[in-house]
Amino acid sequence: MDGIACAVDTEDRVIAVGRRRWDRFAIESGTPELCADSIVGRNLFEFVRAPDMRQAYRELAEKIISSGEPVSIAARCDRLGVARELRLSIAPLDLADKGPGLLFQAQIVGRTIRPPIDIFDFEALLSALKQEPDPPIVARCTFCQRLRRPGAGDDDWVSAETYYRLGGTSRARISHGLCADCDAVRFPER
Repeated sequence: MDGIACAVDTEDRVIAVGRRRWDRFAIESGTPELCADSIVGRNLFEFVRAPDMRQAYRELAEKIISSGEPVSIAARCDRLGVARELRLSIAPLDLADKGPGLLFQAQIVGRTIRPPIDIFDFEALLSALKQEPDPPIVARCTFCQRLRRPGAGDDDWVSAETYYRLGGTSRARISHGLCADCDAVRFPER
């Protein structure tokens, strides 16, 4: 199977992953704690920390299961020094006597090298958390990777470069979010 893939059951538990590609992607992303052995058996949505994003994915999953129709959406998963564009496909999966499930499959469709941006350096962020126990929360849109600055309005999402230019800092906790633009494009029924 192409890409980074996992299957979930009716309770959203990860029941299988394409181990080799999954683990390589987790390590390249600087998150080896998310390798296959650590996530199988866990709820997929526990890795989506922002409540609005978790809800959007749950609604999309319910729609796919009820309609039986797969969905493909554009997404991003940046890491330090690289902007990565993904095509995320979610398809219904028949788990026989266990009921319906879903297959999540992501393919990297583009990579753009850019100067390292600390806000995407998870090790630096963890180190900053040790030095400052209660840093501000910066939401990052799961799809376009734009950032919402602490205290900014719900519609004030900017690129990482603009975030720094406006005085943003890497001493922050990152929370996945969903900007209004991506919400309207990817979840028009909401």
